[in-house]
Amino acid sequence: MKPTRRAEIDPLQSLKAVLELMERELEGRKVRARLETEGEIPRLIADADQLQQVYLNIVINAIDAMPGGGTLRVQASERSVRHPERGGPPRRFLFVSFEDTGIGVAMEHREHVFDPFFTTKPIGSGTGLGLSVSYGIVREHGGWIDFTSEPGRGTRVTVVLPLDAREVERVREAAS
Repeated sequence: MKPTRRAEIDPLQSLKAVLELMERELEGRKVRARLETEGEIPRLIADADQLQQVYLNIVINAIDAMPGGGTLRVQASERSVRHPERGGPPRRFLFVSFEDTGIGVAMEHREHVFDPFFTTKPIGSGTGLGLSVSYGIVREHGGWIDFTSEPGRGTRVTVVLPLDAREVERVREAAS
């Protein structure tokens, strides 16, 4: 894995690049992707390549969860919330949710979705590293991933990243 190169980026540009990259796959698998934003989405400090890797892993999983086609709704918004692990005052975060209309994840598998090498895909169809790697990248950026799923109704994966440069620096210092 190459070293993290953080810079100020437009997070929607990374998201749009992934959806464009996956356009043929989405069409071929009869999955309609919709990107929605709430208000203006601010720039953030992140590694654009790593952020694209996170988005790509989630989109691939969503496509695989809709073998008969479906809809992938991607929403981006800014919200002020307390960090679930570090607490403190509410801070500004970018929320990017990926909600599919797929098969969902069984209750007994939900606690393992971020475990390395855990997969519900057939042998040879996945390594079980996508969400695990994505989880690590997002945590390195000072954020977290929320995951909810209901069998037969789909899954929502939400990537939450800090918009406050001080929060990013605090995470960087704590990791050193």
